[in-house]
Amino acid sequence: MKIALVPNDDGYGPSALGFYVARALLRRGHSIIVRNESALALNAGFYKNEISQGSVCLQPTFGGIRLRKTAEGVDTPGTLHDIRDYPAWSDQYTIPDEVDAVIDIGTPAAVRAAHASKKPAFTIFDHAWGKTYEKTLDNLIDTLTSTLGVSGEMELDDARTGVFQPAPIRNSRVVKAIERIKQDEGKTSAVFLFDYYIAPEPFHKHWEALGVKIVPIKGVFGGRELASRDEARQKMGISESANDKTVYILGGGSPVWDAKLPEIISQLREKVLPCNVVVFDRNAKPHDYQRIGNSLYKGGAVYGETLQGLLPGVDLIITRAGGGVANDAIACRVPFVSVEEPGHWQVEMIRKNCEREGLTRTIPIDLFRRGDIAKLIADQLINHEANNTREAGNREIRERMKRIENGREDAVAQQIVEAPLGIGN
Repeated sequence: MKIALVPNDDGYGPSALGFYVARALLRRGHSIIVRNESALALNAGFYKNEISQGSVCLQPTFGGIRLRKTAEGVDTPGTLHDIRDYPAWSDQYTIPDEVDAVIDIGTPAAVRAAHASKKPAFTIFDHAWGKTYEKTLDNLIDTLTSTLGVSGEMELDDARTGVFQPAPIRNSRVVKAIERIKQDEGKTSAVFLFDYYIAPEPFHKHWEALGVKIVPIKGVFGGRELASRDEARQKMGISESANDKTVYILGGGSPVWDAKLPEIISQLREKVLPCNVVVFDRNAKPHDYQRIGNSLYKGGAVYGETLQGLLPGVDLIITRAGGGVANDAIACRVPFVSVEEPGHWQVEMIRKNCEREGLTRTIPIDLFRRGDIAKLIADQLINHEANNTREAGNREIRERMKRIENGREDAVAQQIVEAPLGIGN
């Protein structure tokens, strides 16, 4: 089979989640077309060998959905302004004739195009854009109602000024676009959903309301074939004589962290640290990690691997609670602590759910932005190693992660390959 893998363009997480299933399908002899625009370089690194061998090709194609983000978080007016054009993007989206099936990771337009071409589409996701946009609009309306005294649905006039005017729901382009996303999502042959700590309960209810076939993933992807600790440390440029412990600071593909990461590097460059600190640089060349301070390193992706290629050499991750990061940390049994991300409803639900399950702790956003980073790192790594606080200690988090099955991509790939055409219809 030739399968189109279509990760969403909002960040790196969807491409990373797709990588595991793609690898499982490639092992079975199938070929892959990866269709994504924003993570093109990342995917080129993921599949470097397979591209040269001809079993994977990349097609830079925008799927119609990408949140606007700033250093403060999600730009809600701008995001809702942009989504008004989704129906046009969806109408224009097509699937190559040679494709036998589509694996959608947050690109509903690809599902609609597959359905129109009478090809099966399988959705693998940690949320649902129809629900995410619906909640984003509801929250904005609530804010406007409480602060400005307006009521009813709003239509966005100008994203730059955030000017809204009351409009009947049937005439709102934003609402119509959200309804179109839901219609496209509902055309999937089946949706593979993570457990609620990664795919929160409102999304499970959303897919149930759409009436599609839901297949639980029952665990996480990856974590079975990992490098040794020494090999992982070498990939990050860490010498054998360096500190025993390593903290990885990861903002993923989100611009929310772009302004903070250089500040972290500036704060830590001249310090003698009790551990190695590795800072993820999403613009770095693949496989290019450099030592830039006493115990400070910086780099990005590595060829042929996701973050999981590095995690055996990491003792703690400081990050945002995206579904892809949570998946990788749990799969590799590496504790992660999550910085708050106000305004991003879905990410905040993942953070709270993982914390409720004892899989993470929270760093308040103000402490992360204004605090002493070296002190924060030492506290999260050393003071929280044992279970001597009211919050889950790192040791306890590792034990809880071990209870969750990893390597679930093989079962998902097998179900996709064996599914008869038109499953769930």
